[in-house]
Amino acid sequence: MDTPKNRYDLAELAGAFGDLGTLIPFVAAYISVVKMDPAGILLAFGSMLVVAGLVYRTPFPVQPMKAIGAAAATSAAGAAITPAIVIGAGVATAAIWLFLGATGLAKRIAEWIPRPALLGVVLGLGLSFMLE
Repeated sequence: MDTPKNRYDLAELAGAFGDLGTLIPFVAAYISVVKMDPAGILLAFGSMLVVAGLVYRTPFPVQPMKAIGAAAATSAAGAAITPAIVIGAGVATAAIWLFLGATGLAKRIAEWIPRPALLGVVLGLGLSFMLE
């Protein structure tokens, strides 16, 4: 089976910037509230976007840390969110997703969840972010 080539057109450019509305507030929170190094955050996000685009042949948003970003922005439950906690959460999240993907467990778990339930959760999360 031939792997499709990367496209570089207006639709791909729009897709590459499609998730900035959620990415920018979280990066701003990491920088201003948690006092993380902006160069490190932007380099990590940017390099992972390029890698994901090359691997998956699409501008794929790499943002598995929205809940962590929300906690950092609001200092949830009065907990002091430090750069080390954010980095640790990112590494743990990456390890979990790598394990689930490499073993095929993610696909098996996804097959157990009815599609309407999954779409309901996604819709609920989207609405909760819009209403906040």
